[in-house]
Amino acid sequence: MEELVIEQLGWPGRLLSGSKGGYCNRYPNNLALFNSNLIVNSVGKIWYGDVDANADKDVLLKLRAEIGEDLYFLYEMDARFDHENDSTDDFIKRAVFVVREDKIEILHESYKGRYKV
Repeated sequence: MEELVIEQLGWPGRLLSGSKGGYCNRYPNNLALFNSNLIVNSVGKIWYGDVDANADKDVLLKLRAEIGEDLYFLYEMDARFDHENDSTDDFIKRAVFVVREDKIEILHESYKGRYKV
């Protein structure tokens, strides 16, 4: 599974830009999640790095189809450091967005209505 994710999203630690603020200024309508963590129910954390739900939408939907289960993206701090050993259920509860079979669904209340993916 890890090789598949690297093929689609790139190496762990992927950067969208050298400047988070600059990226957000260039793409103000995109849901960019910097230093995100990718979680799947069967394994837990499988990747980390920057992801843009809008720009990466086709890749994310393809990856979801190839893996065969939903992809949950979390903030950096929600799956690192003190949270490295949390259960997958706890990770999923903290997801910002999820890639489902045919769509990307925003879960985090502060992003609902603010972004369309």
